[in-house]
Amino acid sequence: MLLLCGIGLLLAAGLKEELQEEVAEPGRAEDWWHVKILSEEEYKSICTGRIPKSGEEALPVYMTWEEEMLPYDSLSNTFMRFARMKEWDLECNAGQEGILFGRLQTEAGERLIAYTKDSYSEFSFWQTELPVLVIQTEEEIAEEEYTEAAMTIFDEDSGMGFTDHLTVGLHTRGASSQWIPKKSYRVKVQPAREESAERNGSGKSYPFFGMRAAREWVLYSFYGDESKMREKLSRDLWDEIVRNSTYSDAGNGLQMEYCEVFVNGEYEGLYGMGTAVDRRNFWEDKDSARQDLLFKTVNFDAPTPEDIAAVGDEEACKCLELKYASWKSEDMWETIGQYMYLAYYASDEEYLAQMRNYMEVEDHIDYWLFFLASGLDDNELKNLYLSIENAQNNTKVLMTPWDMDMSWGVGYTGEDIFMWGRNDKQYRKIMDFPIVSRMFSAGDVEFTEQTKARWRELRKDIITEEKMLARVREYDRLLWHSDVMKREKERWPEAKYASDTEYIENYISKRFVYLDEYLEQLGKGEWDDGWD
Repeated sequence: MLLLCGIGLLLAAGLKEELQEEVAEPGRAEDWWHVKILSEEEYKSICTGRIPKSGEEALPVYMTWEEEMLPYDSLSNTFMRFARMKEWDLECNAGQEGILFGRLQTEAGERLIAYTKDSYSEFSFWQTELPVLVIQTEEEIAEEEYTEAAMTIFDEDSGMGFTDHLTVGLHTRGASSQWIPKKSYRVKVQPAREESAERNGSGKSYPFFGMRAAREWVLYSFYGDESKMREKLSRDLWDEIVRNSTYSDAGNGLQMEYCEVFVNGEYEGLYGMGTAVDRRNFWEDKDSARQDLLFKTVNFDAPTPEDIAAVGDEEACKCLELKYASWKSEDMWETIGQYMYLAYYASDEEYLAQMRNYMEVEDHIDYWLFFLASGLDDNELKNLYLSIENAQNNTKVLMTPWDMDMSWGVGYTGEDIFMWGRNDKQYRKIMDFPIVSRMFSAGDVEFTEQTKARWRELRKDIITEEKMLARVREYDRLLWHSDVMKREKERWPEAKYASDTEYIENYISKRFVYLDEYLEQLGKGEWDDGWD
């Protein structure tokens, strides 16, 4: 045994001397294809007598593809690669003198070994079919004020080129950002460099992942949604409804695509890049002579006429926040105040006589049907944007939904810090929404029939089991049958996780049929949904 150990030590020493004969050049770069594949003995020799370094102490190494640095996670010493990146196009780069490279084949995948005379570091690789965003800032991202950042986009399917570079502003968004460790962000695209502006058609907007070009975006963290797909399913459906509507040019559709995000050298996980609701969605032409207004509802407490009368030129009143006004004026709350009064405080007679003057009828019908189909348990007044174009000459309010993760079979439960979860009876719940539903209870026959006709139209090719189930299964494959959720769970182990495909499918199959029955009897009396 002693003889065998001695021979092993001599062999290791010989390999170590052989490996050290290589000369490490300052700022050394080596094609991945030419990096030596190490045997187990050579790997052990490198490890013997050297100090292992990982995390922030890892040897300074970076990898490039066509002069682009690969996304890198310093927490796990892992580089992100993409399908189009062939081995002969990759390059290993040393950030200091004396670093040598080797490749190691393992059951978990290939690794890059970087080593000097005194220390070594091991680097692994991920691969994804999702777009990737790499964000670099010099300052910590703030809660309200935009922090300037450099953003690199890697997108296999982009018509803009596989990689692109933007300057953006970011700040954290959402009330939950105060206590949720994985932050969501608001993103504002800064004026683009000349060549990007020529491709893009605008220096102030960008078409992320094939979506409509916009300046304002949200990076949605999915932290509380165990399925990681409810917000996207909701946006998909709303956007399709809007695109097949009479008001499609109003700018209130919402899009979202999945991506993975790195911030300042750390992998932040799965995100949804989605269009934000911004005045530019509705009014690209900022006409200084026109008073355009944009409000957001932030809770369920509708303001009274007295609340509106006292608000003056302030920017908040009960559930309402003023997000944009062409200019401050004493009457900028007048229309939205009457809208709320009619919906929540007026008599049925007054509501029926005036409410049509304050709603974009087709938009409100579509929202209510979408609201029912997706089961939005947190949007009965809260989480809406209400916009009024040319408020001096127009009283019609356009409705746009927001924050739709409490949907598709989950609702309030009060069981954990998220306060919501599954309920097998959720498919039977008919949520009240007085802004629209008073039309039915107060007896507007024309509005009721218009709503029923629109439901039948949407059921033909938009709100269909086939289309929605196909989406659920595709997102399940994309997230839960790949390494994306493995990475996500390792990065945020305390978040909520469950492959909800079967549960959401079951909700959809039951819900749409249930709503067929409910909408068919609409206007014929009370409906007992059995909910308590």
